[in-house]
Amino acid sequence: MSKHTFHIDEEADLQVVVDFLLSQFEVPFILLLDGELGAGKTSFVKRLAECVGSTERVNSPTFAKVHEYSFPRGVIYHLDLYRQLPDPASFEEILLDSQSIICIEWACRLMEDVSLLSFLQAVGRPVLQLTLTFNQGAKTQDFPNKNTGRQIELFVKEFERFM
Repeated sequence: MSKHTFHIDEEADLQVVVDFLLSQFEVPFILLLDGELGAGKTSFVKRLAECVGSTERVNSPTFAKVHEYSFPRGVIYHLDLYRQLPDPASFEEILLDSQSIICIEWACRLMEDVSLLSFLQAVGRPVLQLTLTFNQGAKTQDFPNKNTGRQIELFVKEFERFM
């Protein structure tokens, strides 16, 4: 497992995290996004979509099962599990798309359904866990004179280690 921590002060700082992610991983990959309400999960997906060339508007999929955003090399599937887990058949179909980036907000809820975990484990592509947390008042070496508002931790590990 490797862990990378990024401190961000404003939404534009998400670019550093997206640049790092795209320099390390090629499509397809899966992002498991967790964090408090308002921590920036959807903002992160929006920045990612812009960076891979999507021109579509990114919205929180809280009240939809999934949003899809086309980009030149494939599609981003944006799921939000806050209110409801996806049905296993549609989840499996999304996971089998070999030209996709799959972003799952409130991914911690996947632990509630063994069949969903089985599909995710079997898909055979990089699974990355991204945790966004508020870190009020923290100082960092990158911004020693600024208080950072949020912290992003990116864990890169084999999926089997999530369980």
